[in-house]
Amino acid sequence: MEYRRLRAPQEHGATLELPPLSAVERTWRSNLDHIQTIEQIRIGDVELGTLQQSGRREVVELARRYTGNYLDVDLSGRTGERIVMSGHQPELFHPGVWFKNFALSKIGQQLDCIAINLVVDNDICGSPAIRYPSIDRAAKSVSVGTIPLDAPGANVPFENRKIEDPDFFHSFPSRVASAMSPLVKGPLASLVWEQLETATNQNQRQPLLGQTIAQGRHRVESKFGLTALEVPVSQIATSDSFAVFAKAILADLKGFQSAYNDAIAEYRKIHKIRSNAHPVPELISEDGWLETPFWVWHDDRPQRRRLFAKLSPSGVSLTDRAGWRSDLEFKSFVEQFGGLAAEQVAIRPRALVTTMFCRMVLSDVFIHGIGGAKYDQLTDAIANQFFGAVPPEFMTISATMKIKNDFKLPDRADLIAMRQLRREVEFHPETLIPAVTPEAQAIIESKRNWISGGQSSGDAKARHEAINQANELLQPFTNPSFAEISEKISATAGELRKSAVLNSREYSFALFDESLVQELVALAG
Repeated sequence: MEYRRLRAPQEHGATLELPPLSAVERTWRSNLDHIQTIEQIRIGDVELGTLQQSGRREVVELARRYTGNYLDVDLSGRTGERIVMSGHQPELFHPGVWFKNFALSKIGQQLDCIAINLVVDNDICGSPAIRYPSIDRAAKSVSVGTIPLDAPGANVPFENRKIEDPDFFHSFPSRVASAMSPLVKGPLASLVWEQLETATNQNQRQPLLGQTIAQGRHRVESKFGLTALEVPVSQIATSDSFAVFAKAILADLKGFQSAYNDAIAEYRKIHKIRSNAHPVPELISEDGWLETPFWVWHDDRPQRRRLFAKLSPSGVSLTDRAGWRSDLEFKSFVEQFGGLAAEQVAIRPRALVTTMFCRMVLSDVFIHGIGGAKYDQLTDAIANQFFGAVPPEFMTISATMKIKNDFKLPDRADLIAMRQLRREVEFHPETLIPAVTPEAQAIIESKRNWISGGQSSGDAKARHEAINQANELLQPFTNPSFAEISEKISATAGELRKSAVLNSREYSFALFDESLVQELVALAG
């Protein structure tokens, strides 16, 4: 494991591409060669190559069916044998995250692969809201405001989070337009909501918040020529191929725990991390139960809990340590694991297992953002120790897009220059005196004598104090004065704080106008 330094690009329109998008075919072919070398390793009871074949058939069928419920995507001529994937939570994420979708579609078209975007709906929804730059031109102030998408709801996974207040939810575009009126005319929120209205109307039950947003965003992408399928992690997690993968982990859970915890320890050592919670907590043992890399919850009680397991010679017992337990036999594990959904029990992979399954089984190339790329070194280390093979190489894709504004604000270079000027006033004031008076000249001569040692009595402290005193006496003669430059530095620092708010790369794509889509299409090539 190596230290991986990944930084988001700073300038508008700049991208992070590792490896470059221009070299994607080389990466893809290298991954195909790698897949051939590892396809005979065992994933529990089956060879990886066999699991890949069945897993890819399943995920393509799931993605075609799921996407086809709200959108027609033309993938004529493409088979399910070659797949490129990416994924993210169903949120109104920032353009750097959205750029992955544009790159995903372009790569799929270029390589004649099926492109599939994972809707990571097994993560916690939290408080659904986006931040925006709030401007008060009269007060000349800029701050960060918040625009909620929906009324507050339970802290549950996206796949269980319903829209609490439909009227408030559907007013989101008008609230965005009002908040962004000083900067943007026609935010993308309106276009997304136009599309999701149709998707919502097709849904007969109370719509899910994340699913509705994701479908609206996906339909917008299709309008601009993107061709990718989508499928939620919740559906993949109920597939037979995922059950086979989960069985391989559970059947040797002690070995998996060891590989998992060893990788975390190495990562923390390399990155000098002291927290026991980062990048993820270790898997633990409690009262003879081993913690698994899965979550569990129930549809009527969708609070996500850690899944624990206890092995027997013929099977495995699963529990949430809160009253629920299920005993599965290894000889019929796939059927019984799949049957848990009928009992309204959800077992979902945690982040590292999600990408491990997608990279090893479902795809030729997986596209990460910066956060996922940093942590997926763990996936490589765990898979190598536990399965005896490193997954195919992934790509890291991001971009920086900033909301345009007409504020004339300084940048950090201006502040650095001012601070350097203040140092000159403080320590070399004689260089900044426009007209040297006899009084100033006398002070300058005295300082020079102290510096050269002409007045030195051998007392370094006295010499130091004399030079400092000369500098203080000369400062009233400088232009600018020490007080003036200090005041200007303070004002510039305040303006820079405004600049940081206005020029953040973290604002949702829903705040931008339609030109953002055109820029992202161009960046993807």
